[in-house]
Amino acid sequence: MENVLKKSNFEFIACVSGWVDIFASEVMKLNTLDKRKEAMYRKLAPIFPDKKWFMEKIILIPDTDNRCKYIDLNSDWYYVDDWADKFFTDVHGEVFYKKEKDNRILLCDHRSDGEDVLNWLTGLMIKNSTISIPMRKIIFLDFDGVLQIDNHSNPWKGNANLIEGYSDRDEYGLLFDYECVERLQQLIEATDAEVVISSSWRHLGLTTMMDMWMERQMPGELIDIIPMYDQQSTGRQNSMSRGECIEEWLKENKCECYVILDDVNDFLKEQFEYFVETDYYLGFQDEDLEKAIGILSS
Repeated sequence: MENVLKKSNFEFIACVSGWVDIFASEVMKLNTLDKRKEAMYRKLAPIFPDKKWFMEKIILIPDTDNRCKYIDLNSDWYYVDDWADKFFTDVHGEVFYKKEKDNRILLCDHRSDGEDVLNWLTGLMIKNSTISIPMRKIIFLDFDGVLQIDNHSNPWKGNANLIEGYSDRDEYGLLFDYECVERLQQLIEATDAEVVISSSWRHLGLTTMMDMWMERQMPGELIDIIPMYDQQSTGRQNSMSRGECIEEWLKENKCECYVILDDVNDFLKEQFEYFVETDYYLGFQDEDLEKAIGILSS
């Protein structure tokens, strides 16, 4: 949750929970705002490990029974609450609530594990990003055979939380090869390109991929995954190839140029000139790097 909120670049996070009024009550003896923010942090610490960031961003909204009167509809606001239908409608009306539901407003499920909130935030991040603006350079990135190879003796770890008893894997899977990731970093630095995941790992979802990217301290900016219209996603024999999934992404997200890094040729004829085929056992090598830079610089 914290990673997605950070990437969303909200100016501040306003807490409208009933706990704000509880912490402000005389019986709690939290007679300063800083003490009440500290108490709120202790309650939410498992979700927000970066205390400094949390304390800078959080605003405590009092009078939580009338919480929506504090929303300035002329500002760039967003509202998530399991009582959003009641509180927002009470102040701003049912028509406006229905208009903004699932856009600026999320009526979340208090029984969920937070996945609905993460999916909503991720959707907002994509919608409000500049992905569709031309002049971007894109790396369509496969993992297995490009970054993840058979030799696991020199993994790129970042801040990965390794599985107990293993030195080469975390909760997301096997770690990537250090030298292959270094070459990816050189490609990004040389071309200012951004990453869209085309790997089968994308079936874990964009939110999970972004978490992995941050925890492993991967280079550059991961902005999206290609559509999951392939056989692994649909279970149908007549599903799209990986090249067709990339084509679908490009229809919605124009870019100046792109390169495809993959160890398997599953692409359309017109994509061949943008395709760098890596060796499954060696991954992303110097000659591949040189070719990729040439494609993105032409």
